[in-house]
Amino acid sequence: MSLYQRLAQLKAGTEDLNYGRHIIIKWTTEYLATLDNPSVLDIGLGSGDDLLGIQQASGRPLQLYGLDFYLPSVDRAQAAGIKATAHNIECDPYPYPDASMDIVMANQVLEHTKEIFFILAEAARILKPGGMLVIGVPNLAAWHNRLLLTLGMQPSCIGVIGPHVRGFTRQGLQSAIELGNDLQVVKTAGSGFYPLPRACAQTAAKLFPQFAVGLFACAIRTQQPPAYANTFSKMVFETRYEIPPLAH
Repeated sequence: MSLYQRLAQLKAGTEDLNYGRHIIIKWTTEYLATLDNPSVLDIGLGSGDDLLGIQQASGRPLQLYGLDFYLPSVDRAQAAGIKATAHNIECDPYPYPDASMDIVMANQVLEHTKEIFFILAEAARILKPGGMLVIGVPNLAAWHNRLLLTLGMQPSCIGVIGPHVRGFTRQGLQSAIELGNDLQVVKTAGSGFYPLPRACAQTAAKLFPQFAVGLFACAIRTQQPPAYANTFSKMVFETRYEIPPLAH
């Protein structure tokens, strides 16, 4: 049995912790309690479980919005009462006015995308000043990924044969979010911890978030004019990226 297979066995039954929904619910419901008629957008909403979990935990009506390219997910979300739209989140401007959302989140999405600058620029554009951005990604610096790299093996969160095309550490994720100075990371957290059993995994993730499986960041939209797209447009890379709509 390979090391990858052994790791897969060890993590069985704890995979849902990697989504950090308890962290997302805590951060968002605390903020939503201070708002009237708040709006929440999920970029790449998938099953819509994150939005529905926030709705249930908040115990109040919320304006729930979602974007996803996969039509069955959009259909399921609409059936659950979410205002979901079929949309290419990496290159098509989001169908919402500037400063129209109280919370924008993307949980386990950015690792699947190339155009993270476009996504973050659009998130900054549509967030209200003081609004909250919540990002969840697999942690490239998780202890099991460090072990695999030490052994000369591919980190499991960014397999060559797999759906993930980006790897994130806490520092790397924060740098990407704060690129334009109109988003500021105010807290981070970790969730899940291989190969510990469920009862111990969350305690370990709290004590050692830098080694946890899932990495989560909460950022606030600053009072500065939108700058993310303008900042990115001046950067030069050895590959082409989508240029986000420039702020005026």
